[in-house]
Amino acid sequence: MNSVNAGKYLKKKRTNEKIELSTMANDLGIDVLLLTRYEDGLEVISDDHGLKISKYLDFEPIKIGVAPEIPEKVPPKSLNRMIKRENPDDYKKDVKAFFDYFSHLPKRKSKKVKLALFEDQLFHPEKLSNEGPFMFFNLFMVFVIFFLFAYLIEDIAMTNFTLSLTVPFTMLWYLFERHNPRNVSGLTILKWFFFGGMASILIVLIIRYFVGYPDITFVQDLLTGLIEESAKILIVLILLYHKKIEHVMTGILIGFAVGAGFAVFETSLYGMAALLQTSNFDTMLALIFDRSQFALMGGIGHHFWTGMLAGALVAGSKTGYVSLKHLIRPAFLTCYTLVILLHALWNFLIAYPLVYYLVLIATITLFSMIWLKASNDYKEYQKKQEELNRSVEPLTEPKIESSIEVTQETPLENPSEATEEPSPIIEETPEKSST
Repeated sequence: MNSVNAGKYLKKKRTNEKIELSTMANDLGIDVLLLTRYEDGLEVISDDHGLKISKYLDFEPIKIGVAPEIPEKVPPKSLNRMIKRENPDDYKKDVKAFFDYFSHLPKRKSKKVKLALFEDQLFHPEKLSNEGPFMFFNLFMVFVIFFLFAYLIEDIAMTNFTLSLTVPFTMLWYLFERHNPRNVSGLTILKWFFFGGMASILIVLIIRYFVGYPDITFVQDLLTGLIEESAKILIVLILLYHKKIEHVMTGILIGFAVGAGFAVFETSLYGMAALLQTSNFDTMLALIFDRSQFALMGGIGHHFWTGMLAGALVAGSKTGYVSLKHLIRPAFLTCYTLVILLHALWNFLIAYPLVYYLVLIATITLFSMIWLKASNDYKEYQKKQEELNRSVEPLTEPKIESSIEVTQETPLENPSEATEEPSPIIEETPEKSST
């Protein structure tokens, strides 16, 4: 990683700063002989020494071939740290970037291109470019066509499930397409969606069998929020067991998939219950339409709520591996409490439209701020990673080194000429060795 070029740069930098070599060595606790030989291109130094020297002389460590120091991931101590931006103008940029994604929709793509891109989404996400979402709208149209077909042939089961599936799954795929770390395949998303949704619904039904529905105003709504949000985050923990999740964005996506699956199966069950109680097909459709509408806007926000919780869970881990101990991190506990309250208030205030729209706005706002902060953090990570990649590229070696190598190898290939060349330390006087 270090070279003669690096030593020369250090010597020039130190000389310009008018700092004696012995003074710098004493201040940094580095052997002066080591630094002398390093500046002369005869020795290498460790990255730790390189970082110390770069800080001491105030220059980028890349200049001497040392990888930049990447700060350790620090779990946020509060929910505010998960959403706060250092520069207020970043919020405006985020809003603009959000709408810029939709500029790709009017651009037509051939069926062949769409199928190829969809195949990459399912199996090879690393091949995808960061061009913005496009497939979610196609999926939405496919679901609509299937729904209309099922409705026309009066297939109750297909109509129920397709309509329940349309909004949550389309939103999930949109978020998947905006997930810039291309480290999750579409097949994995489907697994999280179906397994997470069914497993969390099953846990809720089992708990409800024993707990029931207490007939106390607002208490039953709080209990509902507690049971359902706990069941979903438990499934997230199971899905993440022994898996390293490096980015908060990925955690949000996992939670969103589990929450969307839960929303689909819950809506489908409510629809079938309405059909059985009233024997009216239109009643079932009306209920599912209403829930789909609110799922889109964030009212019935299982996907949004679980996405926020999973993001807070991953943010609380330094290593990327999550466990039960991360459930007691301050940021997660704050988010967990807010989500349960939002869930309970939504259920409780459903008879007061003007009020529960405030819950809808709060859900969308909080989720958007957490997602946009996670997206910005990933961009910063990418920049640091690019710096690191540049730093590990070998520096261009000076021509004098290549001549030294030739001079050293020549005696081995031509033993008869070995006596003609002197044998002093070539590195100390490279100019003589090349003449």
